[in-house]
Amino acid sequence: MAFLQSCSFGHPYRSQVTLLFRHKGIRHCRSNLFGLFLRMTTNSPANLLVTGASGRTGSLALKKAATLPQLFSPRGLARSKEKTSKLFDNNYTFFFGSILDEKILREALDNCKKLLILTSAVPIMRLNPDGTPKQPPEFFFKQGEEPEQVFSSERKKKQIEITKHCEEENIKIISNKTVTQKDHPLNRLGNILMWKKKSEDYLMSCGIPFTIIHPGGLVDKAESRRSLVIGHNDNLVNSTHRTISREEVADIALQSFLHEDAKYKSFDVVSAPCKKDEQVVRDWKNFFSNT
Repeated sequence: MAFLQSCSFGHPYRSQVTLLFRHKGIRHCRSNLFGLFLRMTTNSPANLLVTGASGRTGSLALKKAATLPQLFSPRGLARSKEKTSKLFDNNYTFFFGSILDEKILREALDNCKKLLILTSAVPIMRLNPDGTPKQPPEFFFKQGEEPEQVFSSERKKKQIEITKHCEEENIKIISNKTVTQKDHPLNRLGNILMWKKKSEDYLMSCGIPFTIIHPGGLVDKAESRRSLVIGHNDNLVNSTHRTISREEVADIALQSFLHEDAKYKSFDVVSAPCKKDEQVVRDWKNFFSNT
């Protein structure tokens, strides 16, 4: 299992104590110190919101987070109650609605420290009157859920501004490996890659700790003995290895919350067969330090 490893860091509130004494003095910081002391002595799991939690990758990420109750207290945001009831039992916390609904988003993000964005604009295939797909295939988006609406700066700004009220902001986005290619065929679907890139650029300009992951082609089956290959700015497009399993992407996303070296980074990733004598257990600290 990818998560069978330990992680240790300097305490996140250590620098805050030093700054309180330096700038306020002991008389003015007793109440603040008491709050910091409570947080330092309480190892409570971080509230984590997974959007797109009923999707194939989102459901994996939410289920994996739930197996780590000492680290995460996960909740999901999804559109369909019917779909989630088939994927999850009643032990999971869910909010239902569109990520474009500010009221639902605020409720889902209440008291959340971490946000994993796995939502996307979903194209729908046009059908003939008899129910067969049109030839050549044609696609459309529901009104109000076009890529420009889902990934526009204003929509992302709402998510980010809401998250800024959290005690510890930390946002991760799962995007596309080909996001820098303006002429990619996917941009024929409402310029979806272009709008994803714009939303990524906006997040990177906000100063909030982020990690943006561009996986290769997503496959459902997680093969054994796979190593991760890192790239940047689509330099893996012509690589022999172009895919990665959804399970590996979910692992990377959750591990990125646990490692300081993952912050403020954007990278591409695919997987490849391990060499004969290569170790299967991943060194996540080394992985993120080299992204």
